[in-house]
Amino acid sequence: MTMAAIYDAVTGAPITEGLPGCKICDEAQIVARCIAARCNLFVLLSDDDGDWIVKPNGDCELLEDRQKMLQGIEVEQDAADLDSAPG
Repeated sequence: MTMAAIYDAVTGAPITEGLPGCKICDEAQIVARCIAARCNLFVLLSDDDGDWIVKPNGDCELLEDRQKMLQGIEVEQDAADLDSAPG
């Protein structure tokens, strides 16, 4: 079973961990939206499906950059390109 966690998007401090992952149910999304709205802050919802920034107005934005970083081949390729760059 996938597990989800919610963090303060600014400080990275954990708010809650161990929620059922988004593939299982939408509990983590509901909790993240409630925390963001009640505390008026941006939160990071993270699980095996990906990472989302949840805004105080309830909007969720998938963080695609993190998914790219998790793909070792792309990250290594980018680093190799930097190493071989002239200058």
